This record gives sequence, C-alpha cells and structure tokens, in this order.
Amino acid sequence: MYKAEANKPDQPEKPDVVEPEETVSNVAEVNGTSYKTLAEAFAAAKQNSTVKLLSNVTLGAEDAAIEVATKLTLDLNNFALVGSGKTVFHVAEAGDLTVHAKEGYIAGIYTDNDLTMKADSLVETIRVNGTLTVESGSIYGAVATGTVTNPNAIAVSALTGTVTVNGGEVWGVRAANTASKGNLNAIRVNSDATLNLTGNAVIGAAKVDTNAQDADYIALKNDGTAVIDGKAVVYGIHAGAKVSTAKVGGHERDRQHQVPEYRR
Repeated sequence: MYKAEANKPDQPEKPDVVEPEETVSNVAEVNGTSYKTLAEAFAAAKQNSTVKLLSNVTLGAEDAAIEVATKLTLDLNNFALVGSGKTVFHVAEAGDLTVHAKEGYIAGIYTDNDLTMKADSLVETIRVNGTLTVESGSIYGAVATGTVTNPNAIAVSALTGTVTVNGGEVWGVRAANTASKGNLNAIRVNSDATLNLTGNAVIGAAKVDTNAQDADYIALKNDGTAVIDGKAVVYGIHAGAKVSTAKVGGHERDRQHQVPEYRR
C-alpha cells in the first residue's frame, strides 16, 4: 500500500495503490441495485440518486468521461476512482454532482511508479459546466508514488457554472517529487464560472514528499469569481523537504503556505 513510512509521522499520507486484491464483479450500486461498470451505474441513476462505489475503480483508455446531466451524489465509500489520463467526469450544464468520499479519492491518472506527462496533453479530472459540490475526500489531477515529470494537470476545471468545496482536499498533483517544466492547478475557474471555497477545505497545486521544482504551481487560477471563506486554506506547494526553482502564484495566500507543517 502506498502510505507514509512509520518513521515519518509528519509527512502527509499518500493514497493507497488502486489495485483491488481480488476480482469484484460489481463496482457500484444505485438504490440497492449493483452494476459491473461505473458508466452503467450512472446511466441508471435517476434524479437525486446516490451512486456508491463497492470497490476501487480504474477506468481504461477506452472509457469515455462519465456525463452527469442530473442531480446526483457520488459516495466513494472509502474507495478510489482513477482515470487513464482523460477526464473522469463531465458535469453538464443541467448536471449537479455532490461528492462524499471520507478517505476515498478521485484521480485523473495514477501510477505506482514515476510518471512522465506529455506537455501537450492536459489531464482534467473533473470538467464542470453545471454544479459540483465536494463535501469530503480528495480530488487529484495526477498521483504517482515516484516523481512526476512535466506535471500538467488540473483537478477541477470550472468552465461555467459553480464549484463549491466545503471540505476535503483538491490538489493538482500528489507525488514523491515533481520535476521539469509543467503547469499545475488544483482548480481553474474560467470567466463564466464561480468557485466557493468554504469550511475546512484545502486546495493546493502540489503535495509532494521531498522536492518540488521547475514547474509553475498555481493552486487557484481564477478568471471568474472566487470566494474563499471559513477555515479554508490555499497552498501553492506543500513539500516535505524543499522547494527548488518553482514558480508559485495564483491567490495571494499561496505564498504564505508554500512549505507549511501538514495539518491533520
């Protein structure tokens, strides 16, 4: 499992490896009915339904983004949902998705190794044209147990509509290190979109164990409307050891939280 070593208690815990130990025939349920794929579960979900994961889910390269066009809740149920480097969810203009995750998470791409990303291929985990609400858990653009080279990821891209983060964490990348040129955003807000960051929510461009270097780290790239309230925290970079030649920008609070002690 991919977790912080016992002799490093101050380091943030890393996401678990997304590999179910045994074959699970059904991966999600809606109102007591189980489905073999997440796409089938969302296609069957009616207005105000909850889609609940029953296992870790890894989407394949052939899987299209899951379209959310009605009001639904996703309960990750402490499991992980991982994409193949493409968008995992698209919340349409009429869509309204609420995420409850506890210790679960969503990632646009995951590797239990080093990860080299393409400079011309941006990973956007969730694209929003409607309404997205995050109540708990974590959303990542990219996750790797090793070094992410050319990090180029956005956890949440708000094209239009409204994104509200009331709790949990949203990060552009979660890795041991980052290196080489790239661009990282936890949340990108376009001119016709709105972000509400409230409660105990945490967002940041990069959460790394050792070193963040060379990339442009912008936790919140805002061209629309952003409201930050409550105890919400914005990190440019959270690094376990050092930050080298990194450019940190975005919200003015980023620079105050470059290398803080991790809040538990």
